[in-house]
Amino acid sequence: MEKLALYTIFILSYVFFEKQFFPEDYGTLYIKNLQEVSPLIEGEPASVVLVNIHRKGLLFKTYYLRLRVITTNSSPIDYIVRTSRRVAEQNNKYIGMSIYQRLSTGESKFTPSIPGSVFIANDSLGKWVKDNDQVVWDFYKAYEFLTDELQWGAFQPTLQDYTEIQNSYKNYKPYHGANHEFGTSGSITQKSMQYLGLGSQSIRRGLIENFKNYLQVNYKGES
Repeated sequence: MEKLALYTIFILSYVFFEKQFFPEDYGTLYIKNLQEVSPLIEGEPASVVLVNIHRKGLLFKTYYLRLRVITTNSSPIDYIVRTSRRVAEQNNKYIGMSIYQRLSTGESKFTPSIPGSVFIANDSLGKWVKDNDQVVWDFYKAYEFLTDELQWGAFQPTLQDYTEIQNSYKNYKPYHGANHEFGTSGSITQKSMQYLGLGSQSIRRGLIENFKNYLQVNYKGES
């Protein structure tokens, strides 16, 4: 009985300290599924790229998705949302990919794909051009900034990529690129994550570190 009482006190204390050390958790948008990302987006076409997955907590884990909303008429906007372990694990392989896209027609796509797939083959944004033996997508000069925002590097989608993207939508099967360029283990994603200073693994912040941070923020300057 004594052990049970001590365990109960420990659990209640942990919940209290968790609330004190992670005040930013309260007020952070919680999404049960990716369909609930839609209200964050204004306008279309739009691509929502999964930038990272963050996990923290010792006994009680809290999962976060860092999402980047990319559109053609404004700068990218990053959002951090809380979610369930199930949603986090379902998308663990898709860092660096678009996990939600809104077409120019307003239609939504939830199949993970090349970041910015929604912008490919949009005649108002670019055109198909012949490059040696391939046909590749080329943004008009006014929209070349999308290449940087999408972290494509030297990547240029081919007509075959576009065909595979459409098939992936129909079959609800993620498309990482012809040579697996995108996704958590994708070659291009890995390079962009290094550039952004991010890791491909979930980040866990220790209780001691958060305790120190809590004291610095709330008690700095006090003797």
